[in-house]
Amino acid sequence: MKVLDGLSSLQADNFKEAASKIASIFSLSDEESIKELLPLKDLAFYATICALHSFNRNELKTLLGSPGFKSLMEYCGSGISDIFENLLNGRYLEY
Repeated sequence: MKVLDGLSSLQADNFKEAASKIASIFSLSDEESIKELLPLKDLAFYATICALHSFNRNELKTLLGSPGFKSLMEYCGSGISDIFENLLNGRYLEY
């Protein structure tokens, strides 16, 4: 249900809420139950895009520090975390 709640926020164009909900889902739920709904790589991609769209730098730093979001980011590969790092460090031309 929490995954669907996060995705419904995405559907309603509430990207900040969607990113927060998706990031907290992973830390609260069983990984296997989430995999039944959609691939974790897709869920990580949605959370990342929503966060980049709606969070400011401080909020992104906080989000990156959360263990649930870090674990979720591992499913996207290093490219997504590199994008976050470059954005936070002002290297906008890197990606």
